[in-house]
Amino acid sequence: MEKYFYLAYGANTHVEHMRQRCPDARYIANATLMKHRLVFRGVADVVYDKRSTVLCALWRITYRDLTRLDWFEQYPNLYGRRAAKIRLNAKDDEALFYYMQGARVDEYEPPHAYETALREGYAQCKMPTEQIDHAIKSAKNSAHREKRYRGKWLAKSRHESPAGWVPYARTVPKQLHINFDVSDKKVFN
Repeated sequence: MEKYFYLAYGANTHVEHMRQRCPDARYIANATLMKHRLVFRGVADVVYDKRSTVLCALWRITYRDLTRLDWFEQYPNLYGRRAAKIRLNAKDDEALFYYMQGARVDEYEPPHAYETALREGYAQCKMPTEQIDHAIKSAKNSAHREKRYRGKWLAKSRHESPAGWVPYARTVPKQLHINFDVSDKKVFN
């Protein structure tokens, strides 16, 4: 059975929820994703930021788990996947992580239930919650904060509609390759 490594920074840090979604998944350790920052767009996402890091939970998953994660993350429509090169027990491998598609700048706070599940997941993986707190604060102070209009997330545009809000246009970002060594729990380029 083919197996993969997977880096989780959001909802999939919650051990019980991962067990339900991906019954074959096994939590390995925590790893730091360098040059990225946690943000909230209603749900968790990571963006490139050369001055920041994101603490992640490293999971070992099967192909069946990967297909379930793709469904859960709405891959490839909402989230895309990237591969990070890793070294685990002196062996080179890759770990997958999801990122939100499009050149987005919008940030907004997560729903309370989602935030609670994240905090529980971080506690289960013995990860500090400072990056969650920082991302929520950043979302609250974001100049690109989105508003909810008629049940859909929409972003403000220079060319406003009569209601003042129009759908956000998406573009595909370039592929990034990130290296990290789990033995050092550091990610490097």
